[in-house]
Amino acid sequence: MILYVTRHGQPAESADDFYTPGDPKLSVLGQQQAAALGRRLKNMGFNGKILASPYYRTAQTANLVAEQLHSDFTLSPAMREYASEDIERFQGMTLEQLSKSFDHLATNAELLWPWWTIQREDTGDILDNVVSRMTPFFERLITDYGNNDVLLVGHGASVSATHYYFIAQHDPEHYQKIGHNWNCFLTAVELTPSIHVQFSCNVDHLADAMVTCNNKRRER
Repeated sequence: MILYVTRHGQPAESADDFYTPGDPKLSVLGQQQAAALGRRLKNMGFNGKILASPYYRTAQTANLVAEQLHSDFTLSPAMREYASEDIERFQGMTLEQLSKSFDHLATNAELLWPWWTIQREDTGDILDNVVSRMTPFFERLITDYGNNDVLLVGHGASVSATHYYFIAQHDPEHYQKIGHNWNCFLTAVELTPSIHVQFSCNVDHLADAMVTCNNKRRER
């Protein structure tokens, strides 16, 4: 089993492009990044499961990747990030809304309500807290998907926690060299029969001008 990890594409900055406060769509560039990631995975022969956080930008990223793969994706609230307290009355999308928005969402996808978590001072996006929250999900991955490769589509905090859980404890030297959480990077970690990092935070599928961290571009 190979575990692939990515961060969503670049979000749109304009308020006109927001589905709801705190839940932006992808920018045009973000959509291009996701499509490029999908083409890379297709060229690699990926035919595994795609699990995405239910936020719009992660679901949209997964949908564009699945489109390239002629596949579908399902939802994994464990890959979510925290919604900030200053986003009043945050309401994440329902399964029905997501199904109407994304034509590659699996028909058997499930989503418990509510699926989001409001950030508190003592439970914010601190790495230890995120790893602790996600550990039960990580422990089930091999049991649930051991016969399939898996792509996880998450956010800065959740992909950092994924890197920590699967890489830091098994290959600390590689973990120290992990690069930036660029939009639509790709990490590949072989989980079975033993844990082996193939590559991490790789953006070879993106042209230099396409490499971003949300609204920031990579300096050359």
